Amino acid sequence: MARTRAADCQPRCRPRTCVGGLPLPYNLTMETLSGRIAVVTGGTRGIGRAIAERLLREGASIAICGRSKESVERAVREMQPLGRVAGYAADVTRVE
Repeated sequence: MARTRAADCQPRCRPRTCVGGLPLPYNLTMETLSGRIAVVTGGTRGIGRAIAERLLREGASIAICGRSKESVERAVREMQPLGRVAGYAADVTRVE
């Protein structure tokens, strides 16, 4: 059985990712998030915050949580210009 090189397989196996040699923005090939609601734990800082902001930019409404009320309030205030966001203080590592 002959081996197929990855370069030979690429046009058949991968979705269209460029036009005229320029990469497509990823959201042209995805459905919109408008009207969707997402919950992001740890959405007040770091990776969780980046995910929350990206979801807002893509049209989703979000609910975030963080461990302290102050950090949640600050994050909600800073992200409100991007879209509809609600925040709650919660430690998801603890069962109460």
